[in-house]
Amino acid sequence: MKLLKSIVILLCVVCFSGCGNEVARLKKYAENNDVSAQMKLAKIYYDGIKVEKDYKEAFKYYSMAAENNNMDAQLETVWMLFGGKGTDRDFKKAVALLNKYADNKNKKAQEVLASMYYYGIFVKKDYKRAFELFLIAAEDGKLYAQEKLGDMYYEGEYVKRNYKKALEWYLKASEQGSLYAKIASTEIEQMDIKGEL
Repeated sequence: MKLLKSIVILLCVVCFSGCGNEVARLKKYAENNDVSAQMKLAKIYYDGIKVEKDYKEAFKYYSMAAENNNMDAQLETVWMLFGGKGTDRDFKKAVALLNKYADNKNKKAQEVLASMYYYGIFVKKDYKRAFELFLIAAEDGKLYAQEKLGDMYYEGEYVKRNYKKALEWYLKASEQGSLYAKIASTEIEQMDIKGEL
């Protein structure tokens, strides 16, 4: 029993000292702009993987990776700003960063920002900006953006009501498995059959 206890203690020491070495090694790489190391460290600190959870350190490394154009890190940084995790809650800065990332072709940022402008969440409602961003994301195959473009054409929000265009976007979304878009496209097709268009 004493031997078993000693082995367990030895294994714990080896595991935890190895983890400390791994974190130290990753920090060296991260400081030299290794995006992969920055992302790994951010995840380690965010989730508390073999270290104590530290959102401040996670935010630091996500921010470093975001500056190095890692699109996932850019969104994580924004979410942490919205939630006040590891940093002060700052809606203005989060929205400014989302705009910056969207303008720099981050498709996820474009889709999120489009929804914010569409619904007026943390920004003034702006259908024109929402439409522009949804269009970019939809053309890139983003399902939700395709659905929203269908809605905007169907309802005539920002654009002139156009059932044909709405149907095009709904069909693209339904090809990706959207039940909502399938129902909406069927409704438009039924309106066309009945001569209501």
